[in-house]
Amino acid sequence: MQKPRKVRVSSDWTDEDRKRIRRVMQEYIAELENRNEILEQLGRDTQKERADIMLEVLGIQNMVGAVQLQESGMLELHRDVFARFLLEDK
Repeated sequence: MQKPRKVRVSSDWTDEDRKRIRRVMQEYIAELENRNEILEQLGRDTQKERADIMLEVLGIQNMVGAVQLQESGMLELHRDVFARFLLEDK
């Protein structure tokens, strides 16, 4: 049976030990920051993809709606109402 290793207390650490621990901690923090940056970018990309999909769906719905309006002879009326709406906003 192996004897348990003796754990050194911080007062037993050499300057080199402290430097090595500091370096490892800095590398660890840099890796965490890099990971967080990647996750944030993925989140932004996902939101952008969702927005693009929604815009595409809305575009398709608008095209279908325009075809339906055109078929019913109401496209000109729709354009006039939309134009007045835009002018009222200004």
